[in-house]
Amino acid sequence: MKEKLLVKELKLGMYVVGLDRPWSEMPFESPFELQGFTVRSAEEIAKVKKYCSYVYVDRELEERPGEKKKVIRSAMSPVATPINSGPAMLGSTDVSGAAANVRVDKTPLVFHAKLEEPVYHDQQTVEEELRSAREILSDTKEVYEKVINDIRSGRKIDASAVKNNVDTLVESVIRNPDAATWLVRLKRRDDYTYSHSMEVCVLALAVGRFLGLPTSDLRSLGAGALLQDVGKIHLPRELLSKTGDLNERERVMIETHVDASLGMLKGSGGFALEVLEIVHLHHERYDGNGYPRKLKGNEINMLGTIAGMADVYSAVTNHRPYRNAITSFEALMYLYENRQKLFSTAMVENLIQSVGIFPVGSFVLLNTGQIGVVVARHRVHQLKPRVMVLLDSEGHRIDRAHTVDLSLQTADPENESAWCITKVVDPKQFGLDRTQFFG
Repeated sequence: MKEKLLVKELKLGMYVVGLDRPWSEMPFESPFELQGFTVRSAEEIAKVKKYCSYVYVDRELEERPGEKKKVIRSAMSPVATPINSGPAMLGSTDVSGAAANVRVDKTPLVFHAKLEEPVYHDQQTVEEELRSAREILSDTKEVYEKVINDIRSGRKIDASAVKNNVDTLVESVIRNPDAATWLVRLKRRDDYTYSHSMEVCVLALAVGRFLGLPTSDLRSLGAGALLQDVGKIHLPRELLSKTGDLNERERVMIETHVDASLGMLKGSGGFALEVLEIVHLHHERYDGNGYPRKLKGNEINMLGTIAGMADVYSAVTNHRPYRNAITSFEALMYLYENRQKLFSTAMVENLIQSVGIFPVGSFVLLNTGQIGVVVARHRVHQLKPRVMVLLDSEGHRIDRAHTVDLSLQTADPENESAWCITKVVDPKQFGLDRTQFFG
C-alpha cells in the first residue's frame, strides 16, 4: 500500500516508490535511478533528505528483518511446462489445411536455482557492432518474409533457416545489445508486423542477456519472440487496423492468433518445446487476465514473461491507427505502474534496468536546450547515456552532429555546465525523422 512519509521517518528496508518531485530532477545514480528502491543504508536516507522533504513508500514491498525481497534476476528461473498434442484440446485452428490442435499442460511451474549464470560484457562498441548488426537484421528481414510467404503458400516454415539467423542475432546482442536495438528502433517500417516482430525479438534478447540467461535460452527466446505473432496473417486486415473498440466477437478473433501461431510452428516441425512455450505464453498476464489460458503468477515461465513484456513495450511505443505512440520513458512507467497486474514487479524492474531509463533510440531534450538521440547506454549510470546532438538550442540542425558522453560529465549538481537529460521528446515535434540517423 502506498503511503506518504516525511524523509526523517524513513527506515531501512522501506521501499520508496515516489518522491515529492520528478525523478528526472534527481542527481542520483543506482539504485535510485530505477524510480523505486529499497533503502539499504543511512547514507541513502541522507541522500534523499538532501533533495526531498517527503516520499511515498509501498508497505507491501518492504523488507522485514531477516527477509530478502525475491529478485528473479540473480537466482531464480521457472521450469518450462511441456506442450503436448492430444485430447482435451483448448482450441483447434485449421492452418493451411493442416490441423493445429494443441493442448498445454496446466501443471504449475516451480522455481529452481540456476547455477553458474553467464555474465555478459560488451565485446564491441556500438559503432563497431553496427555493421554486423545491420547485415544480420537484413538477413532476418529476408527470413521473416520467407516465413510469411511460406505460410501464405501452404508450405511449412523453414525452422532451420530461422534457427541459423536467430543464432547470429543472439551473437550480435551478446557482443553489444545497443547496436541491434538502435537499428530496430530507428528503422521502423510501414510494415508494422515485420518491424514489431523484429523489435520484440531484439528487446527480448537484450533483457535475456541482462538476466544472464544461457545462450541456449537466448536462442529459444529469439525464435519465439520473432514468430509469436505469425498467426495474425490469417486475420482480416481491417480487424488489425480497426480504430474503434473491439466488440466481443472481434476480441475473440484476435485472441485466436496465439493458437494459430502455435499450430503453424508445431505443424512445421523443428521448433523446440521452449520456443512453442514462448509463443503460447506471451499474452498471459501475472494477474490472470491474459489469454488464452488465463494463467497467472508463476504459472507463466520466465521466457514467456520476457516475450510478453517486450511485446507490450514495442506495441505502446509504436503508432497504430487506433492509438498514438507513447515515449519509451512513458512505456516503462506504464509497465511499472501496472506491475503485479501485467507482469511481476521483479521482472518489470529487470526490464527497466536492461532497457534503461533512456533507451537507445530515444530522442531527448538536454538542459542546454539542445535536442539529441541516445546512441548508447551506460551500463551502470542509466541516467547518463551517450547522446548524439542533432539540434542546437534554437532548434536548428547541426551540420556535423557530435556525440556527448553524459557519464563523463561532473555529478556536482551545483555545476550548471554539466549536461544532463531533462525529458524524452517526440522527434516529429522537431521535424526529425527516426530513419535518418544511423551510425
